[in-house]
Amino acid sequence: MSHFNEEQLKELERIFGLTRVITINTLPVRDGIVTKEDIVWWRGDEGAEQVRAEDHWDHIKIWPFLYQRKQPVVKLIIYEE
Repeated sequence: MSHFNEEQLKELERIFGLTRVITINTLPVRDGIVTKEDIVWWRGDEGAEQVRAEDHWDHIKIWPFLYQRKQPVVKLIIYEE
């Protein structure tokens, strides 16, 4: 996901002479952009799990913050009763 709005992106393009390339074969995730061929980390209820992006493509579209390229650092807390 971009940290810039559309107006800011257009200004950056104009100032630096950039051209944005947007493809429909990529999706944003927490720490970058993935293609269907990539392996990503899914932050599921049972902990982080590596999955093929293609198998979770529709899910990534809806919840991109649940996926990332790098292995997440997980802090395990065990409660004793």
